[in-house]
Amino acid sequence: MSNSILVIDLGLTNCKCSVFSKDGNILGRTNYPYSTYFPQPGFVEQDPDEWWEAACRGINELWRTFPSLANQIDGISVTGHMHALVALGKIGRSLDRALILGDQRSIHAAELLTCELGLPAIYNITGARMDASMPAAKIRWLRANAPEIYQASRLFVGCKDYIRGLLTGDSLTDPIDACATSLYDLQKGAWAPELMRSVGITESQLPEVASPIQVVGPLLKEPAKALGLKSGIPVVLGSGDDIEVLGNGLMAAGQSLEHLGTTGSILTCTDTPVHDTEMALELYPHAEPGLWVIGGSITTAGAALAWASQLLGYSSLETAFSSILLSSQPCRNGNALVFFPHLLGERSPTWQPMSRGIWIGLTTTHSSDDLMHAAFEGTVFALRHILERIEAMVGVQEIISVSSQVDENENWLKLRANIYNRPLGLTKTTDPTALGAMILATVGIGIYRDLCDAVQKTTKMSHRIEPEEKISRAYDHAYSLYRRVQEVMAPYWEYVSAKSSDDLITYPEN
Repeated sequence: MSNSILVIDLGLTNCKCSVFSKDGNILGRTNYPYSTYFPQPGFVEQDPDEWWEAACRGINELWRTFPSLANQIDGISVTGHMHALVALGKIGRSLDRALILGDQRSIHAAELLTCELGLPAIYNITGARMDASMPAAKIRWLRANAPEIYQASRLFVGCKDYIRGLLTGDSLTDPIDACATSLYDLQKGAWAPELMRSVGITESQLPEVASPIQVVGPLLKEPAKALGLKSGIPVVLGSGDDIEVLGNGLMAAGQSLEHLGTTGSILTCTDTPVHDTEMALELYPHAEPGLWVIGGSITTAGAALAWASQLLGYSSLETAFSSILLSSQPCRNGNALVFFPHLLGERSPTWQPMSRGIWIGLTTTHSSDDLMHAAFEGTVFALRHILERIEAMVGVQEIISVSSQVDENENWLKLRANIYNRPLGLTKTTDPTALGAMILATVGIGIYRDLCDAVQKTTKMSHRIEPEEKISRAYDHAYSLYRRVQEVMAPYWEYVSAKSSDDLITYPEN
């Protein structure tokens, strides 16, 4: 056996197909994009058939580029973006486009569910608030607004489970993706009857929950042909993209990571299910039994930076990195300039779905470079806000793991270390999510004895980036301004939410 693992990673913008050696090195990789659709305000959709097409095209391109790899695959693992809702019909194919993370049509549905069951009860059961991003709220919206799809739906699944189901014909999910639905009882490890009743579905319409390392079946003949592979290759259940905790090496309490891709997150590993009395953070089970992950996410992090760079006329985000981050000093040009990255609403820790992106403090002296610099800072400020809440719950985090990116600007990393005022531990992998999915497969097919063994053998830290005391103090002042503006704006966003949620999207109750 060559012990090579194929990983299909469905991100929010493209499908990444990677082949890993058993020690975690990438032997080959391709990216293939798919479209995101915005048919009306608040609607954010993707076509599950385009996910499958991207996987097929990407994997076949992988074999054309690296022809020797196709015959070396000993296992397959799938991961993907979380909180998507795919409604499946009788033949196991999607009935319509998937409602993905940024979709906000279900704001009112989430409010109704929260009123019916109570926010503390929902949080105690699921470890998270009921939010428009959650499949539970999306199903409730379908029931009222798309009854033909709701009534024809035989199974509701997430992104990675849809694609893996095409590979093996199984109807399963893992605990991490189950938690991302707001339909799963975190403590009991089972679907929650009270939530299913309120949403209007039965347990038969949800996948069975199993271990993410479980081999769920062999690769079937038809998908094998489409992917240019031999049939019979074992496919593991896998997990949602929070499995990056494994790729970042988080296997003990007190270890943290920063995710800064299209979305942004700060996640911390704990050995107890920490209960946040403010219900600002989300709790998930770790892939390792007995461990937990607590943290929060913002919907637009890299997406906000990409939007800002395009709006301000930079040829690419990479150009903006090199043009703006010549220094990790705080952005100052006359008056203070503050940016809020919440282009699709704010999730953790303040949960304001109707908030929007802002530059505030503009003067005639500010340039496009100043606006871009503020965008970099504001995006990290939003993540620092999550980090502060985590540290209030579980204590100061000594180091934050971040994944290294090809040709990443060193000052961009320094800026983040200085804003967090915490060292960053740079991992050797450029893609901890795919590596985490690969680790699951290595344990599932028996290459390694358990997750601890696999993580130890496949994850490494390249170096640390230390914060600079003087600059961190300056950023403390800038961050306090960010937080003050956020507090001042909160009543406005509450007003907008009350005024706009019914006007934006109608919700006739049956």
